Amino acid sequence: MYNYVSLSKVIYFEEFHDTIDEKPLEADVSNVLDSLTGVVSRKYIEGYAKYLISKGESFVYIISDLDNFKQINDNYGHALGDIVLKSVANSLIDYISNKGVVGRFGGDEFIIILNGKYEYDEIHTILNGMYYNNTVYRRYRGLGAVCPFITSTIGSACYPKDATTYDDLFLDMDKALYRGKMKGRNCFIIFDEVKHGDIDISRMRKKSMYEMITNISNICKSKSKLADKCSDLLKYIEQSIRVDHAIFIDNDFKCKELGFQFNKDLFLEFDSNGIFTCNDRLDLEKDHYETFEYLQDKSILSFIIAKVCYNNKETFGYIMLYSRTTQHIWQDEELALAYYAQEMLSILLHNAKK
Repeated sequence: MYNYVSLSKVIYFEEFHDTIDEKPLEADVSNVLDSLTGVVSRKYIEGYAKYLISKGESFVYIISDLDNFKQINDNYGHALGDIVLKSVANSLIDYISNKGVVGRFGGDEFIIILNGKYEYDEIHTILNGMYYNNTVYRRYRGLGAVCPFITSTIGSACYPKDATTYDDLFLDMDKALYRGKMKGRNCFIIFDEVKHGDIDISRMRKKSMYEMITNISNICKSKSKLADKCSDLLKYIEQSIRVDHAIFIDNDFKCKELGFQFNKDLFLEFDSNGIFTCNDRLDLEKDHYETFEYLQDKSILSFIIAKVCYNNKETFGYIMLYSRTTQHIWQDEELALAYYAQEMLSILLHNAKK
């Protein structure tokens, strides 16, 4: 956690601390720190960003949102969740070191300020470094035998390159974060006006599960030919979940599009709803080496396979959704959508046989 020595090196906390809280920094820093994690509290990390803007000093504004953190609290309890947050916070402080300041925005979100002007490649190197060699993310954290695998989605924007006001800078950073979530999480996005400037976060967030399910139903009820319905359904799932491809595997575990025959042993690991997920192909290396080797050759990082089965009796094949660009952290909403799609597809194929 931060202490007086580390924070006093940042002029903002020395210059403004007394006038804000009427408490000398050298005596106590607890009032500027988040009580749980020991990083700077939201009030002060935002204040520091606004201070830098008021001085016209360049910096990189970064938000890091832990992936699926609610599941950690739900499955293991809030005590373990707190341990994870403290552990991540300490790693961020160590990793950022004297390049900037780490704060807690709230919940499972951290804010990082990198002081100074950074070029794209420099930001890329710093953010990329958080994901490897057990620095901050893509590592197990916890207590004893209970150590969930922790990943994060990160968005960043630069002052004054991307925005000249705090609100606009935060919005650009948030757009980058949201783009990372749409890519499947477990990745970082550096804001680019051409790529991300037109993102309408409020509109995208309004796209509900209700809307997506009704769209799938309408595709299945259309007057199109069966082959076109199936094709349209897969394309819609592909776009909604934002994977690289949604394809079909037949009953013999062969996928014509990929030109690959999967080993049937992989299909014995489906859950009770007929769903199998893989966040990282490395998880298959030990027990399904042939499949792992093929996925590695095709640069497929993560996937969902959903069994297309009518009334638990008649199996028609499998839907596979895969991502080449991201180790996708599959969300409950995405699994629900895949499940509904395979249910509707099974009904279509069953009715076509009558």
